[in-house]
Amino acid sequence: MNALADFWASANAFFWIGLLVSSIVGFALGYLASVLAGPHTKRFTERVEGGAVRDLLQLNGADVIIVVPHQPGPHSRRLPQLAVEDVLALRNIFDVLAEIGIKNPKIRHPENLDDSDFKKNIITIGGSIRNAFTAEVLRWPVNGDILEFVRSSIHPNQVELHRGPTTVYHSPSYDEATSDQPRATSKDVALILRRPNPRSETKSVLVVAGIRGTGTWGASDYLRKHARALAERVSRDQGGAMAHGFLALLEVEYQNFDISRTKVKDVASILDDA
Repeated sequence: MNALADFWASANAFFWIGLLVSSIVGFALGYLASVLAGPHTKRFTERVEGGAVRDLLQLNGADVIIVVPHQPGPHSRRLPQLAVEDVLALRNIFDVLAEIGIKNPKIRHPENLDDSDFKKNIITIGGSIRNAFTAEVLRWPVNGDILEFVRSSIHPNQVELHRGPTTVYHSPSYDEATSDQPRATSKDVALILRRPNPRSETKSVLVVAGIRGTGTWGASDYLRKHARALAERVSRDQGGAMAHGFLALLEVEYQNFDISRTKVKDVASILDDA
């Protein structure tokens, strides 16, 4: 009788040991599968994309000022008037900042920046014709050249982007027939420029601007959708663009109330002796 009891005790022990071992093995296999699948999960992808944005923009800290130019409007308006393209660009910039955990940036008009604002991370939207702060940033050399949005000497109603004394970028949109039809296409030239803030070494200044409004919108759209690709392109620059600051020149295409295509034409470091 004791032998039979010992037999059943041993059998029960083996049963529970086997059950415990199988549970541990199952848990380990499940954990391993989740680790291997991690790179394909949405959360993992978001972390990678967020890291790319941080590396690209280098906005250290949560204090961010967004400088947006205002349009002349009727005197009866109570609030400043913005161009549609600037509003769309502003929305894209908010999305980009939210991706890296910056949720409360402050908006300023170029004429309303105070001393404390100048020492923060600053994102300035639009070219130097309408945005005085963009004009100030572009006076700082990029790889030895000065960038400047200027009115054409031949067609004063057109704006050009000058890069140094010899390189001039022209917006193809000026050569296209004017149309407000949704299927009409339009092309523009834009830039994304990031450099250290000279008033605060740990902060950055970012310029998102096109020759025309479509380019500004398109540059912000590219930053929102393709920050990782741009970060990879910038990191390949031999002049240390990721560390020192970079200039990216873009060709933007608009169609049907959307930015249909944006191509990076050139990436360079802001330093010529990096």
